[in-house]
Amino acid sequence: MKIGEKIKKFRLIRKATQLDLGYHVKLNDLRVRQYETGKRNPKEDLVEKFAEALDVEPAALSNTEPDTIDGLMHTLFDLEDTFNITIEEDCSDGEVDYVFRFKYSDEKQAEQMREAFSSWLAAYKKYHTNPESDEEKKYESDMYELWKGQFPKNLVEDPESGKIICRENREWKL
Repeated sequence: MKIGEKIKKFRLIRKATQLDLGYHVKLNDLRVRQYETGKRNPKEDLVEKFAEALDVEPAALSNTEPDTIDGLMHTLFDLEDTFNITIEEDCSDGEVDYVFRFKYSDEKQAEQMREAFSSWLAAYKKYHTNPESDEEKKYESDMYELWKGQFPKNLVEDPESGKIICRENREWKL
């Protein structure tokens, strides 16, 4: 997914208009539309402003480009080079599945990966619960997208109660 599509996705989740978002990043709605449609590409400082206004991490708006099988494969190749992942076949259920294994370079990295994957799995389960209505399904889908967009800084202190809460559950104001 391209950066403009990600900006639009989070803007729509927040139920904000292009004019609303533009106000907070000091751009007019036409310029926001140009970024969302890919006619313009925001520089790093503007990506940070969009991320702050939408209450997501800047990395959540970055171009990862695995929009095609070739793009996905190159992303996986990068992961292989960076994190020493390996690919294996799993035929335990009679079907051929592919499993990725991470070979950690040190125990600290191993623990960080376990925590990140554990957090991801918990969020996935939390927001994929077989909702009863289309409205509940849309809500869960939006909350999961926010959880991903706010990773790794998903937990924050609630200013009113002082308790640690999931960032995607706090009230958002544009």
